Amino acid sequence: MNQSDYMRGGWVRGLTTYSTMTSAVPALDVTATEPVTIDSSSAPTTNKVVVPCSGTTTDLLFFGTDANDETFVAQIALWDEVQLLDNDTPLWVPYLVGQITCTLCTMDGVAGSAIGATTELLVDTVAEVGTTFDDNLVMIKSATAANHPALVRVITMGFKKIEIGFDLGTGAGANVAYRHTSAAVGRLANIP
Repeated sequence: MNQSDYMRGGWVRGLTTYSTMTSAVPALDVTATEPVTIDSSSAPTTNKVVVPCSGTTTDLLFFGTDANDETFVAQIALWDEVQLLDNDTPLWVPYLVGQITCTLCTMDGVAGSAIGATTELLVDTVAEVGTTFDDNLVMIKSATAANHPALVRVITMGFKKIEIGFDLGTGAGANVAYRHTSAAVGRLANIP
């Protein structure tokens, strides 16, 4: 995918190597270090996606490896950079949007595509974890029928970065494709 496809809202694969983190997603904390993607093939247990926000929303399409009905947890956070004076060290402040449980289905990838192997399965069911989820920033659309992809739309307007971290449940690997859009934020039913 070239830069113009990305700017038009084309889908981008989050990680080259699946996250295999099997413990809780690390806690978020303020930092002077700009958050970045970790995509390691030698130590995929810490892999996470961090990308700049663009447009008003970011759509997320989760997928993973293992088998139908296996699960993983995805944590979604938004980051903002606070710098009061030009000479101040920037402070990166995280805002936890929430965590979701993603359930794999039998719909798989196509060789040569962004989700490119028959071992890469899409997620058809997404459910909020706990009661800390911010429904003002996220809209979830689970599949209306089994084995159709679920989508998550995050309102990113005003934030600098979006981060997606993972915690494997019964799945073997977790990943996400994303696209930035300028879609209206009022109705998830309008996701194309």
